[in-house]
Amino acid sequence: MRLRHQLLDLTPVLIATWNVNSVKAHMDVVLAWLKEASPDVVCFQEIKCEDNAFPAMAFAAEGYQSVILGQKSYNGVAILSKSAPDGIVRGLPGFESDEQARYVEAAFPLGSGQMRVGNLYLPNGNPVPGPKYGYKLEWMKHLRARAAELLAQEETFVLCGDYNVIPAEADARFPENWRKDALFLPEPELPSRVFLTWDCAMRCAPSTLP
Repeated sequence: MRLRHQLLDLTPVLIATWNVNSVKAHMDVVLAWLKEASPDVVCFQEIKCEDNAFPAMAFAAEGYQSVILGQKSYNGVAILSKSAPDGIVRGLPGFESDEQARYVEAAFPLGSGQMRVGNLYLPNGNPVPGPKYGYKLEWMKHLRARAAELLAQEETFVLCGDYNVIPAEADARFPENWRKDALFLPEPELPSRVFLTWDCAMRCAPSTLP
């Protein structure tokens, strides 16, 4: 998350991210969790339905507005929010040829300003080598470009979701099992360093951080 250098009204906000693996198949669990956790913003990955099949009305009944980029049977991302979304972006900027539904972005009120949330479902990339691995690297290149653009705008933002990346050995219980997997290979690992956050700082030993 990027904060402006000047002082901000740091209003608490709860953001949740969840690879839901078919939102319609898990609606009972999802609705029960929403009532219990009551997040301000929710980022779903792998909703696995087209826009018109997304259960937006059920979420509206719980006080959430929906921003959706769906795809039949595969992929698909959505953002739920208690406040009205603005500046909606569907699809990863700069990668207009991408046919898979993997990125959606919107801005929401935050104190006296706003916060932008990007929800991503980064490609798995397996098997390696192959076109799926190349697609993953291309996708990460455009994601890094989008992050650089948002940083240059000095805008408060969060890029969250399912990264499908193992940044370091400390993030895998058995790292030796992942040596040749697209989640762990050096090329995807290095761009992911751009997105290391306090979460990683809390999980990793200081000696493992770049």
